[in-house]
Amino acid sequence: MGRFNIASIPGRIITAIIAVACLAGSYYAMTTGLSQLTEARQLERLPEMPVGALTTGPYVIAGKVTDQLGTLETPYSNTEAVYYRYKLEEEYRDSDGDLRIRTLDSGARGGDFQLRDQTGSVIVAPGSDLEEVEWNLERTYRNQSGRRIYSEWALIPGHTARVIGQYSSEIGAVTFYGLEDFSLPAMVSRNTLTVDSGDRFFEAAIRISIATGFLALGIALSLPLIKVHRFWVYVLVMAIAVSGTLSVLGINKLRQEWSAIADLYEGRYQHAWTSRRLAAASIIAALLLLWLSIRTIKFKRLIEAVPTSSTRGLSFGVSELKAIVDVDEDHPPLRDPLKNEKCVAFDYKVEEKRGSGKNEKWRVIEHREELAPFWLEDSEGKVLVQPDGAKIEYPQYHSERRGDRRYTVRFLETFVNVYCLGFAGLDRGKGLCGHRPISTPFSSNAMSCGPTWRKS
Repeated sequence: MGRFNIASIPGRIITAIIAVACLAGSYYAMTTGLSQLTEARQLERLPEMPVGALTTGPYVIAGKVTDQLGTLETPYSNTEAVYYRYKLEEEYRDSDGDLRIRTLDSGARGGDFQLRDQTGSVIVAPGSDLEEVEWNLERTYRNQSGRRIYSEWALIPGHTARVIGQYSSEIGAVTFYGLEDFSLPAMVSRNTLTVDSGDRFFEAAIRISIATGFLALGIALSLPLIKVHRFWVYVLVMAIAVSGTLSVLGINKLRQEWSAIADLYEGRYQHAWTSRRLAAASIIAALLLLWLSIRTIKFKRLIEAVPTSSTRGLSFGVSELKAIVDVDEDHPPLRDPLKNEKCVAFDYKVEEKRGSGKNEKWRVIEHREELAPFWLEDSEGKVLVQPDGAKIEYPQYHSERRGDRRYTVRFLETFVNVYCLGFAGLDRGKGLCGHRPISTPFSSNAMSCGPTWRKS
């Protein structure tokens, strides 16, 4: 059964699909990140309004929760509340013996409630779809009995709460409809506005960073598909794409927003250590991806620059051959461990299924690779290849299951046409041979052999 690579038509199609998915993911992450950034700015701009001064429109109000409109009883602690969210969890050990927690039951209930401050009172009507409202509440109850954990988050009469909603003078209540027109979140929170806006700044920063990463990957995958391999072109396209995406904010406003995010993290949000770690991790990941991109592009250009030689035309140094794999008595073939077929290299892996259901995993319990010297022969002669340290694109593989184990072997069989890129050196008394892998700034292990469709 043959394998395809990135140079083949299936490989190009899969690469194109991944590139489109990355670009779509970048667009989604960027738009949602910018939306959260806008919401955070709106929260900072919108002051708290006394209940007695409300007119039609969106407001932030704060006051004490009362029980004037009735209460509900929480399921675990039997506490009187106007809203509660509950969750039942269970500790268990997976197939590896690690302690994990799974949710057995969860839900939420609530209704209209009254909020009172020094200037008056107002009804807050969250409606029937409680999930449309963001409830930022502290956990009010937690109890563990055996392996089960019972938790509640409740809004209790007497609690101070802040509500972001839209007041309607016709019904005399605060509702949560139409807030998206004002770039405001529907929210009932026990936190301060500073903390809630800080949460959104933090999430916006993460989403924008992820969007930039997806954009870089999508562009890196797209350019080779249109046969653009210049690194400076990648850098130029990336710069234009990022600057164009962020131009909706303007350069000055963007600088102000990131400065505000930094101030929130370091001062008000009190999670500076988290932002520093995430920033450091993002920088390291970006540098690693950049290094890998440069390394891959340069090696690809090396492959394209080295002409394919015949055995007679092989010269000392970096060379590429297209010929048939052959063996003889001095260099006998190997036998693959699964089907006992002749080959000159194989990669053998045994996996065992562990766990069950969602926790089912395949774990590698045995893995080995064997390589043997072989000849590359064409109509003009033959050359000995020493494959130690080579990267081999195995054109064939077998796989089968026996009970809970899966056996897979990939192998390079004899008497097949392959391309082989490596360093041609002298074998004393025998002329040129494939002496060792290439050792260049592009790759420390760049000798490769693969089927004839490897290089287009």
